[in-house]
Amino acid sequence: MKLTDGGKGKSLLQGYAKKNLGKRLVSSQDRSQISFSFQYYRQIPYFETGDQDNQWFASLLDRLKDLSGKDSSLLGDATAKSAYRLHPINWQQPRIPIRKDDLNWIPDEYRNNNAIEFLQFEISQAMGRIVGFFNETNEIFYIVLLDPKHNIQPTQKTGYRVDDTRKCLTDYEQLLQQVKVGNVSSKHIGRSDRLVWIDEELVKVFLSHDIVEWTEKLENILTEELFEGKE
Repeated sequence: MKLTDGGKGKSLLQGYAKKNLGKRLVSSQDRSQISFSFQYYRQIPYFETGDQDNQWFASLLDRLKDLSGKDSSLLGDATAKSAYRLHPINWQQPRIPIRKDDLNWIPDEYRNNNAIEFLQFEISQAMGRIVGFFNETNEIFYIVLLDPKHNIQPTQKTGYRVDDTRKCLTDYEQLLQQVKVGNVSSKHIGRSDRLVWIDEELVKVFLSHDIVEWTEKLENILTEELFEGKE
């Protein structure tokens, strides 16, 4: 069945598109609300999420959703800032495991700009903090670190303890780790360039999302290259 305007041959969908061409999908009011960017996000030691469960990630997303409904007036609201535990990072805090200069992947115009403060706010009281900074218009918050262990500001209450974390791996990183666990290295297969070839082959198959083929490919590679000593 075709959607037309009474048999005149003109698609209703085409008419709708023409009528609404140029209209904003987001209102000017919505555009002033806070949004979040992961452009400068990284996992580094003490700020990794590999030990966190589904509840933690659900809480993280829920907090971001909550704050996405707020606007930049939040920064001037003392009550709201207290509720979210939103405050600047004290880079002189005792036993803080990083320094501002350690965030060297962030452009200098942000990292070395005294007008831009690095802030933290809570996911929840027990689940840690989100660390980052606002852009010049206070509309985009760039998330830099996730801090499930409260390591960004060690406190006297906990004896200024800093807890270790474990990196949360992508599927690709897990695949490469499995290859390393299988002791695939130049000393086993005779030539270092074969290791690169093995990684590329695994990645190609993985990106096709065919896990059966990937398993067979890995088994064949290990059998031929490791156990038979083929060069």
